[in-house]
Amino acid sequence: MTYPKIGIRPTIDGREGGVRESLEEQVMNMAESAAAFLSGNLKYPNGEAVECIIADSCIGGVAEAAATASKFEKEGVGVSLTVTPAWCYGSETIDMNPSIPKAIWGFNGTERPGAVYLAAALAGHNQKGLPAFGIYGKDVQDAGDTSIPEDVQEKLLRFVKAGLAVAMMKGKSYLSMGAVSMGIAGSIVDADFFQEYLGMRNEYIDMTEFLRRIDEEVYDKDEFERALAWTKENCKEGKDYNKTPKSGDEKNTEWEKVVKMAIIARDLMVGNPKLIEKGFGEEGLGHNAILSGFQGQRQWTDYQPNGDFLEAILCSSFDWNGKRAPYLVATELTVPEEVTERNIKRLKKHILNGSKVHPGAHNVLTGFGRKRIMEDNKEEISKTLEEGDVVERHLSDGDVVIFNRQPSLHKQSMMCHHVRVMPHNTFRLNTAVCSPYNADFDGDEMNLHVPQSEEAMAEVDILMKVQENIISPRFGEPVIGGRHDHITGMYFLTKNGSEFTRPEALELVRTLMKLPKGKEKFSGKDIFSLLLPKDITVTYKNKLCSKCDLCKEENCEKEAYVSIKNGKLVSGIIDSKGMTGIPLNELFIRHGSDVAREFIDNSTRLSIRSFMKYGFSIGMDEQNLPAEAKEKIEIILSDAEARADDLINAYHRGELVAVPGKSPIDSLED
Repeated sequence: MTYPKIGIRPTIDGREGGVRESLEEQVMNMAESAAAFLSGNLKYPNGEAVECIIADSCIGGVAEAAATASKFEKEGVGVSLTVTPAWCYGSETIDMNPSIPKAIWGFNGTERPGAVYLAAALAGHNQKGLPAFGIYGKDVQDAGDTSIPEDVQEKLLRFVKAGLAVAMMKGKSYLSMGAVSMGIAGSIVDADFFQEYLGMRNEYIDMTEFLRRIDEEVYDKDEFERALAWTKENCKEGKDYNKTPKSGDEKNTEWEKVVKMAIIARDLMVGNPKLIEKGFGEEGLGHNAILSGFQGQRQWTDYQPNGDFLEAILCSSFDWNGKRAPYLVATELTVPEEVTERNIKRLKKHILNGSKVHPGAHNVLTGFGRKRIMEDNKEEISKTLEEGDVVERHLSDGDVVIFNRQPSLHKQSMMCHHVRVMPHNTFRLNTAVCSPYNADFDGDEMNLHVPQSEEAMAEVDILMKVQENIISPRFGEPVIGGRHDHITGMYFLTKNGSEFTRPEALELVRTLMKLPKGKEKFSGKDIFSLLLPKDITVTYKNKLCSKCDLCKEENCEKEAYVSIKNGKLVSGIIDSKGMTGIPLNELFIRHGSDVAREFIDNSTRLSIRSFMKYGFSIGMDEQNLPAEAKEKIEIILSDAEARADDLINAYHRGELVAVPGKSPIDSLED
């Protein structure tokens, strides 16, 4: 990889006749000091010192600025640093390249302080919409002092590190290997962030590409043999904790596969000239990726070795080929939690559990970098854990996550849930919230995404929580609530004739609500009324309504007229309109999301208990159409066929009236 260079722009007061001449040596010394400092303190990812390019001459006007820009472009400069100890012509000397990060170091000197130029040039950058960073020392220096104060050193390093990171990412790719289906913590690639904010591309490959390259041997076999020998020598096997330990042959097969996976992942990212020599031209080019993610690990690891080895080896700065720059690959997401006085004991337990036992942790971020938690170092990491460190721990009960089912057709296709960790390998959710996800439990794949900062967690919890999205923004009515079995159970509960003794009623409402004292018998309507606040008064017709010419309202024999007065169900049966319709909408409007959520929780639990009490079954005879229905279907089909024949005959006779704007044949098809 060719790394971007740092361009140093020595800028000078361009007035000749004594002024410029007196500053030439000082300005160029300042540029050389900056270049020496940066090259001596910063390295590229491959370990080589960063390279600085100094302009051929001091820049006193627009011609020299243009010449410097041309040189920087040829030399591959990705970061620009302007240095000056004096006032200069601002708009004539500033760096006008809009595509590279830039900063100005104004020398704080005794004779001609660079503060004036720094302020004027930054104002010019701002006016032209070209962001630039200002660097100025707090202490005054003599004009001939070529040293760089500590505070200026820190600012130079911070700017150049960030600038080089931006320059190295520009035009490169993030490669997604597999779909967004991590399972444990989820992962999502925000393409807009990569493309608009980082200036990168997004590339995608399917997990089957790994299998194809393994099966068809699309890798360098010589390198594989060398890599496998190096791995066996340097990567020692730990204890096998499986109930039935794997045999030696099984382990050897897995070692071969994970080594191939690492080589293939690297080739997918940056390409490999050896593949081109073997006739795999497209594969040999790679995806120009500086970063990648093993997104498809969830399903892959159901029957293939996981991606931990390829992540560990590619993210390091060495392998079987010697020292090199790391190829950054991520295989999992966790919850980052900062260590405080209150949680340090709990987080130490997470660390001691390791990465394989829940609740555990994968990494600890300290001021010295990231520490991977392993069996042989977890006790040491736990002992040295300090306040301010960040522990990347497992998901635990109460964590906020974003749940999603694709395709994301509307706002409520992604909502916030609070985690409850449960055994086994499938996501589970309350059936009342299935509708917005269009989830029907027929093998749906859903994705779980974990916010990675406290700000993101707060935003998700406040804006995306399920209870805040009960009302659909599309049609202004509830989209979350009881469905299917809930409606059947509520029908049994609220129809006329549903009577319960106090013990039976207590069995239905246990843990949900309290029964009023002094009453020994309850109707189903009485029990449902316990769910409603006293200020709810609504009337509507449920789906049993036959649309009679004269509505009998509360005296309807079919109980189709629902009347709720002051929180009491007076008449009617609660069906889907009651579970996810007018009463719920009124609750949400009058009392807010918390009360609406409580109604959904309690009404769905109550309806299922009612359902279980009464029972419900379907026989085979009920699946057969009665003779009367079959006759009606035959009549409808015969009428449709006759109508079609009439239209076809009219077309052939030339009597078919065409639809405006269409030909007769098109009109016939319509």
